Amino acid sequence: MRKIRGEEWKPVPSVAGYEVSSLGRVRKEYLHGYKEVPAHVGTGGHLVFNAKIEVGWFTTKRVARCVAEAFCPGFMPEMRVWLKDGNKKNCRVDNIELETMSTIMKKVLK
Repeated sequence: MRKIRGEEWKPVPSVAGYEVSSLGRVRKEYLHGYKEVPAHVGTGGHLVFNAKIEVGWFTTKRVARCVAEAFCPGFMPEMRVWLKDGNKKNCRVDNIELETMSTIMKKVLK
């Protein structure tokens, strides 16, 4: 896995054994290091990845939400992730805001 200058990694609180970077990349921890987890475009155009939660069981997680969980202070599960530039594939921490549903509706209906 290539290193990128300025990239910071933090664990994803909701999925054990996975880390997300400030640039929106995902990796899984193995015995002898880390391996990048491929992300793909899921329903609604959001960037997602499949996380193994136990033997034979996977869950699909949105990359932007995992970045928010790891990097945004004050993250709460009921908060919504708002991508500032509207690009659902740009999951960098500097492109993410946490909003309530009512605040998002006000932005959309302007």
